[in-house]
Amino acid sequence: QTGKVRIRQAKTDIENLKQDIINLNNDIKLSSANLKLVEKELKRVKELSKNQFASKNSLDRTEQQYLQAKIQFQNLGNRLSLTGTLMVQKDLAAKSMTRSVMMVNHLHATLIMPVGLKGA
Repeated sequence: QTGKVRIRQAKTDIENLKQDIINLNNDIKLSSANLKLVEKELKRVKELSKNQFASKNSLDRTEQQYLQAKIQFQNLGNRLSLTGTLMVQKDLAAKSMTRSVMMVNHLHATLIMPVGLKGA
């Protein structure tokens, strides 16, 4: 009985991880778009700064925004990678537990089957 509960929990975990992967992929798309925008802004501010039309503070702030966007994008990619790995591990564990439960059930059925019915 405990094995069946663990299998159900593992399957629920896998479904949750699938949703996490969908969400992370969507977040990565948004983060990528944000990174591209911040990168464009950084290029603009750098050009303005060369001609002294933008202050050093403005350039520093924009560089900081770019680095934050880049870190966010990288963190999301790392989380996606780890989530995928965790899902594979959960899936393998669920399959292994399912096989174990099936074997135990088969052995249990074989052991408790009355002697006269074993050949039938």
